[in-house]
Amino acid sequence: MTIERVSPGAEYGALFSAATAADRFVFVGGTTAWDGPSDGDVENQTRFILGKIDRCLEACGTSKSSVLFVNVYLADIGTWEDMNRAWLAWIDPAAVPARVSTEARLLEGLKVEITCVALRPRP
Repeated sequence: MTIERVSPGAEYGALFSAATAADRFVFVGGTTAWDGPSDGDVENQTRFILGKIDRCLEACGTSKSSVLFVNVYLADIGTWEDMNRAWLAWIDPAAVPARVSTEARLLEGLKVEITCVALRPRP
């Protein structure tokens, strides 16, 4: 089995890979808006994060239509509806993945963190 380590734009340096891929599975690590909107708006942060996830998936040869499972971590679960507005605008309605949303203690200024698992097409 070959393991690929992907960091589109290398925004994470040596800390961790943005995604790893093994065979057909793609694991996108905790993706945040640390380098994006700092206005504290959950919907904007979520939109920015989902764009980063799109780039990771593309770099791994797949797309949001092949996402199997998503974890959404919110600094305040009361902002779930704000996050969900961005999510609904992004997700492929014909390929909705399983998802968990939970409240978590995130780094200062971060309102959302998202991880996911996707599948690559057969070679």
